[in-house]
Amino acid sequence: MTDHSSSFYRPGTAPPAAAEAPAARRARLSRFAPEAAVRAWLDGDFGFDDEDVLCDAIRRDPDVTLTDDEIETVFMNVFERGARPDEAPAVLTLLREAAQFRMP
Repeated sequence: MTDHSSSFYRPGTAPPAAAEAPAARRARLSRFAPEAAVRAWLDGDFGFDDEDVLCDAIRRDPDVTLTDDEIETVFMNVFERGARPDEAPAVLTLLREAAQFRMP
């Protein structure tokens, strides 16, 4: 069994996308709208090393100008607070606000 404890999806869950071929999965994720990408991240619907594709999809929102590392930090923070996939709109708003108020 794979240890998923150090990845960026919901702790204690295996990614549903893990059974998908990596190239097909990345192609599917790359087509997501920003809110769908946030929901996929919150739901763990991605595989190892797919974070960059989700970050790119999230940055399709013109108000999200964060780096990959900054986006990942926001997700680590919302996971600590127990965010759920149905809270994707609120997390997207948080990403927009983090970009607006980021320190130089």
